Amino acid sequence: MKVSVTGANGLVGQNVIKHLMKSGYEVTALTRNFWKGCPTEQINVDIRNYDEVFNAIKGCDAVIHLAAIPQPDKEDNDPRVFQNNVMGVYNILMAAGIQGIKKVAIASSDCALGVTFAHKPVVPQYIPVDEEHPATPDNSYGISKIVGEQIADSFAHRFPDMTISSLRITYVADVKKVKNDMNFAQDEDVDFYVWNLWSYIDKEDCARAFRLAIEADFKGHEVFYIAAPNTRCLTPSIDLINKYMPNAEVRGTFMDHEGFESTEKAERFLGFKAENIWEVNNDIDQKETGIEKILGY
Repeated sequence: MKVSVTGANGLVGQNVIKHLMKSGYEVTALTRNFWKGCPTEQINVDIRNYDEVFNAIKGCDAVIHLAAIPQPDKEDNDPRVFQNNVMGVYNILMAAGIQGIKKVAIASSDCALGVTFAHKPVVPQYIPVDEEHPATPDNSYGISKIVGEQIADSFAHRFPDMTISSLRITYVADVKKVKNDMNFAQDEDVDFYVWNLWSYIDKEDCARAFRLAIEADFKGHEVFYIAAPNTRCLTPSIDLINKYMPNAEVRGTFMDHEGFESTEKAERFLGFKAENIWEVNNDIDQKETGIEKILGY
């Protein structure tokens, strides 16, 4: 099976390509910036250019689309982010549909919910949030992801034999190196860590989720949250609920550091369940040093 991967030079892209190749897939890397040491063929592609996309994925059996501007610009109403990300999804799905490529997995984001990067962050109506929870982002990046999902709905209607997965991936990390990652083991009082509802996913688990998505046998378009089952915050989840989400309907059991994003649908449709989990107690000493690091003390 031949797979094209856009955004091949990114953290997720590199891990997806390595994982696919270890799993026996023939892989073509599509990127604007070549990856030195890439273990497979690379093609320079501008995802905004339909003809380049069409030619680059020709002959493939599946496409994994990761390429995007990964956050709002400094002026986050800048249309560059929206235009790049939305046109990329449109071009990939149009080119795949026209050529009869039936399997496409797209990197959406939990930023679509409306918490991360938001001017007025959404407070969840219920927790854990799932794919049915209202999603109302108010920034160029989050909106681009919601529109990308709508585009996928439309192409699934036009090409009913396609299997299209939009994976709402969260903060991607290397769980083996969290001691060097200031986004882990922090107090909730640092506002930055409210982003992504304190969720995370290991880079290898993330890569595996994309492989499972192109192996899935459902028809149409489905959205999936991809996250670990716990948070990356030292504060117990029930305390985070009481402080930040006191009016949310609690639909799960929160006794420890349980996560706020449900992956039940991903497990049911894709067979995905995170395997690389951060153990809070292993890094409890970072409560002091991590805060000092981010505040510059």
